[in-house]
Amino acid sequence: MKSDLTGIKGWVFDVDDTVYLERDYVRSGFHAVGDYIETVTGNAYFGETCWQLFQSGVRGDVFNKALSGLQIRSHATSVSKLVDVYRFHKPVIFCQESTIEALMKLRVHYEISIITGGPEESQRRKVLALGLDSLFTNVIYSGRYGPALDKPHPWAWKEIENRTGLHGCDLIYVGDNPSKDFNAPLELGWRTLRVRQKNSLHEALPTPSDVPECRTLIEGITSMMGDLS
Repeated sequence: MKSDLTGIKGWVFDVDDTVYLERDYVRSGFHAVGDYIETVTGNAYFGETCWQLFQSGVRGDVFNKALSGLQIRSHATSVSKLVDVYRFHKPVIFCQESTIEALMKLRVHYEISIITGGPEESQRRKVLALGLDSLFTNVIYSGRYGPALDKPHPWAWKEIENRTGLHGCDLIYVGDNPSKDFNAPLELGWRTLRVRQKNSLHEALPTPSDVPECRTLIEGITSMMGDLS
């Protein structure tokens, strides 16, 4: 794998389930929404109910099911309000120290950047909470202009090329989600790497045949580039 990736000048990373586990953010968000529900209704079980539903495989309508199951009815508990609380909360999430150390070593030798998808404000808060804002030369929020231009739309990868002056096989994109992370960079001639962490939200999705796979970010960096010390 290492020999196939010689000539890389820039590494570009996804955030969710690539540099940390997104389920930690989900739990943080449910905790924040639970605190809000307890404040406005007195019910202290909402956050934990949401987390249990999520662990059981519920996606997309967790808040609806939790509100219904706990029989919570209030003008202050509309699903849209709860989504806002979730998206705009201050996340309690962390990168592993070894991940930060690997990224700090990597940036000595390479241009390193981020492309992360989803609502821009939520992603900004994640980047700040993880301490990534000071590590990366460029941070691109692909959801900045709305869902139509969010991942997998190629504008964010083209923007990295514009900002760095690097193109094609000079660049490698490291992500986790086969449905959104790899088509655009591959079409631009980039290298790619899929991080398939245990307990990541898209772990079950198969890795495309033309994308190398690793189980952790550190494993992927070291297997490709060796010891950066």
